Amino acid sequence: MFRIGIVKLGTLLCGVMAVVCALLLSGCGAQQSQSEIATAWETGYAIGMVETRMNERISFIKFYDEDLNLVESATLPYADLENEWYKPVRFGDSLYIIPQGYRQVKNDRMALELNLRTGERIEYHIDRPSIQSIAATNDYIFTMDNINATTHITRSDRLTHETIDIEQEKSLYNALYAQGDILYAFLQVFPENYTDLIVYDLDLNELARYPLGAFGEIGMLSDMIDGQLYFSTSRLKDVQTNSYPGLSDYDHYIVRFTPETGLMEEVVTSDYSLEDVHMYGDYIIVMQRDVNFPEYNQALFLDKETLEIVAQQPLDYHPRHSLIVGDRLYVVVGSYPTYLRAYKIEGTVLELVAEVTTDEFVSGLFLH
Repeated sequence: MFRIGIVKLGTLLCGVMAVVCALLLSGCGAQQSQSEIATAWETGYAIGMVETRMNERISFIKFYDEDLNLVESATLPYADLENEWYKPVRFGDSLYIIPQGYRQVKNDRMALELNLRTGERIEYHIDRPSIQSIAATNDYIFTMDNINATTHITRSDRLTHETIDIEQEKSLYNALYAQGDILYAFLQVFPENYTDLIVYDLDLNELARYPLGAFGEIGMLSDMIDGQLYFSTSRLKDVQTNSYPGLSDYDHYIVRFTPETGLMEEVVTSDYSLEDVHMYGDYIIVMQRDVNFPEYNQALFLDKETLEIVAQQPLDYHPRHSLIVGDRLYVVVGSYPTYLRAYKIEGTVLELVAEVTTDEFVSGLFLH
């Protein structure tokens, strides 16, 4: 009896020590990651890239100089930061990301704030499954989720972490974008299948609603440039070539919305997906992609004044994320392996100057 008690006590002590060691190692790992991120900020870098894994709680932040030499790397204890349509959001000194959790479970109901200056992490726990788009303001974090044709926007208070939300039935929020004291949201309504751009205040009161109308049923991928909101849309063509509509059965647009007037205007249209929009000198640069036909993966150069396409530069692989720093266009292309490429912009010509490869899923790019 006495010996059995000793064995049980020894087993208990071993278990306790294992937990203590795990906590210590976790703490050490967090401190090391925080130090690496802070070091990268002090050292300086041109661009950062988030890499992630779906079935393991580990992700990576990699920092590169303008020629894609690795400056620093840090690990994060989260699974599945990857989302092709909802990219990490930069606001102030912080990066905002949504940890999905293990791919088949999606059990991490949170939004993550990563301070790029200090490496500090803040988790905002949100009791919603399948969280997607994220937006940030000085006082709040906004997220959206869609499940079973019911959709929510949730607001999390930065200080108290208290949440409020609004719900829409038979609808999908497709994207969020925050600017100042305004939140923009694209709401797709079923079964009518139309989309409105809705303007909310920061208390989630609706201020205005603008139908996309002829520009399409889906509004995605927004960015505010020079006071105007640029976003991509898709509209089903009148005649489809497939029994189940594919990308080729849609017209794709980049649309520009002016908040002061409510005016929506077409910037460019294409038979192929249109995504990131960048301003560079006298040009608007738009990323065009087609996963099936490499020849249509291009950077389109549009004249800022006339909006005419003046050049089309090949990208070989389908572009997924892109940013411009100085005279460099950085593009994440392909899937598994994935390439981060640096192009030098000379007029309307792109010259490939550097490339790195990863076998990890890429969540997105961000600037220093």
